[in-house]
Amino acid sequence: MKILPIKPKGYSTHAFRKTFFRKTPLFVFSSTRRLKHFYLEQGEGFLPSAMSMGSFFEQAFYIPNKKKIPKSVRQILMIDTIKTIAKEKGSILKGLLLFENSFLGYLESTSFLFDLFDELSSACIKLNELSSKDIYLDYEKHLEILEMIYDRYIKKLEKLGFYDKIMQEKPAILKEFFSHFSSIEWHLDGFMSVFERQCLLEAAELVPITLHLSCDKYNQKFLEFLNLKLETDCDYSIDFKTQKILSQTPNDQKIEPKLYANSSYLKQSALILQTIEEYLQKDNDPNKMAIITPNADFLPFLKLLDKNNNLNFAMGLGAKNCSYYTKLVKILEDSENNDGSLSASALLDLENLTLSLLEEQSSKEQASLKETHSQIMHQYHLLEDTLKNYSFKDLLHLYLQEFEANFRLDDSSGGKIRVMDTLETRGMQFDKIVIADFNESCVPNLKDCDLFLNSALRKSLNLPTLLDKKNLQKHYYYQLFKNSKEMVLSYIESETSKASNMLLELDLNLKPIKDAYTLFATSPLKDYQEEDIKAAIPKGFGFSASSLNTFLACKRRFYYHYIKRFRESSKDESNSTVGSLLHELLKEAYEKNKSPDLLKERLIQLLEKKKIPPLKSV
Repeated sequence: MKILPIKPKGYSTHAFRKTFFRKTPLFVFSSTRRLKHFYLEQGEGFLPSAMSMGSFFEQAFYIPNKKKIPKSVRQILMIDTIKTIAKEKGSILKGLLLFENSFLGYLESTSFLFDLFDELSSACIKLNELSSKDIYLDYEKHLEILEMIYDRYIKKLEKLGFYDKIMQEKPAILKEFFSHFSSIEWHLDGFMSVFERQCLLEAAELVPITLHLSCDKYNQKFLEFLNLKLETDCDYSIDFKTQKILSQTPNDQKIEPKLYANSSYLKQSALILQTIEEYLQKDNDPNKMAIITPNADFLPFLKLLDKNNNLNFAMGLGAKNCSYYTKLVKILEDSENNDGSLSASALLDLENLTLSLLEEQSSKEQASLKETHSQIMHQYHLLEDTLKNYSFKDLLHLYLQEFEANFRLDDSSGGKIRVMDTLETRGMQFDKIVIADFNESCVPNLKDCDLFLNSALRKSLNLPTLLDKKNLQKHYYYQLFKNSKEMVLSYIESETSKASNMLLELDLNLKPIKDAYTLFATSPLKDYQEEDIKAAIPKGFGFSASSLNTFLACKRRFYYHYIKRFRESSKDESNSTVGSLLHELLKEAYEKNKSPDLLKERLIQLLEKKKIPPLKSV
């Protein structure tokens, strides 16, 4: 039975059919963030069809009679493959691809291998092609091991009926998908792989595809596949099939950022919070400002210090922000002292533990926690036989890594100023941006797999070189500059840390403003005043030779040692232990109540709880 839509009142049947059944364009964007922004820009009426590039390839193409392998299953199968080969070829494997013969070593190698295999797959390069291009045999032993791992892994996939993109099987196109659209408006913000180009060429036979892109000196090389002479600092619309330029618009937006050098994350946080305050005081739209964080290590500082709740963490709050995850981490740390022996059923033990902890969580977080947990456990049960060889400790470690990668809690309590990573900003426009950690170590930032194949081998394989990969990242920043009216750049300055060289490449002769703001005003030094102690020696106190000698030499020392009975810390109590305790006390005191007026009182309570005598100077 065919279900037809209901005609609204006021529409003629002809007008309704023409509106509802006519084909419309499909808009495709590089990121889900850009997709959401596109929908927010739309007015009233029917929303246009739009999706991310990832969703497009998943819906429009498929591998017949096979299931796509879930990420966690993918990782477990690769770990199992590496473990098996490590037992057989341990002496060869160690030092090449496996730097530590342990579960953590397997995890590290798995991440590296998938990055490499995925890159080769995207470029449609078979693994055995590397051997023919490695004329100096620089990678002879590496490639032997890589091919062995790859072949064993593929056999495991085929046995279970899964497919992985690294198998490089040609996908089938779903023609019915394209029958609903009049055209595809493809917004390319960066890089299009060989695999993606091949798929789009096939799709272009079914429906017109228009590429919308921006060309600059950083991404010009990545657009050579179009066989067009594109000018830099221009926006283009190009017919993908005919490679004809439909429109060309110069982008003459000037890049005039303010540059700040900060000596610490606290000073950088102060700069960002003050910039936000000044922006909001002028009644500007908070939705048109963003904080860009290339370095995720800086996020906890912003989250903790944003007392006015102006910030919204657009990527969501990660697993480390929920008590469920931190409790499991504590259990893992406690289990490190165990021998890691196999349990009768490590998977059952993990399931019982996690379910009991989930029930303890707040109703606000419980639904999203359980959803992520259920997805992981479902995939683990698919590989129950493989996981029998895992100890509880290793399985918990794997679960935590998977949970951290997949869990996101919406920042519902946050404000309207978004905190975003660089990739999320692709194609976005802002009135004002602040980029934190604009350091050479972060802008650009390469992964380990990028460093594995040397530039000579990459060139011979037509893979992006290290310079190309750096330029692609710089392209994202350059376009962000071009699409923002005001810019503030902040970097951490020290003996080992400097601003990104990208500033020099753009001929931005900027003199940095150093440590412009601080969160905590420096207190003036107080004159030393010796405490006046008046006390009586208890009746019946018996003097020993040493106590009498102390009394005669220094009455203050006698008072502290024999009357108050203060003792020196034991010699094995290191400064780090004392420091850790102090940090713990300060953190708890600050988190419970951020009011400075109550901080002293709270600290004294905690000191008493720890049975530490509070000093008068606290």
